[in-house]
Amino acid sequence: MPRVKTIDLYFSKSQQLLEVASQTTRISTRYRASDKAQLSIKTYDPVSGICIRFRTDRAVDVARLMAAACTLGHTMANTIEPQVKIDQVQVVQTQQATEQGQGKKHKKRR
Repeated sequence: MPRVKTIDLYFSKSQQLLEVASQTTRISTRYRASDKAQLSIKTYDPVSGICIRFRTDRAVDVARLMAAACTLGHTMANTIEPQVKIDQVQVVQTQQATEQGQGKKHKKRR
């Protein structure tokens, strides 16, 4: 089972495999907490025997893997991925930021 070198290559190959065999393909993750923590992700189709593996210890790659899990899941389920408008997300974040800024007011000590 050779490992894929880049995360972009892993995404594209996994997407292709899921489009061809979405009913039998499985995605599994494994996290190893040691001195140098590693996250391994594997896309495997037991019928064809195709296995795509990727391993990383970079936080940026882990964040991208979690974000892409939604896209790969929709491909696996043969559903359309919902489109999120960026304007709506920014409005919610702005409202939360202003609410957090209004906390308890403390009296000044003399």
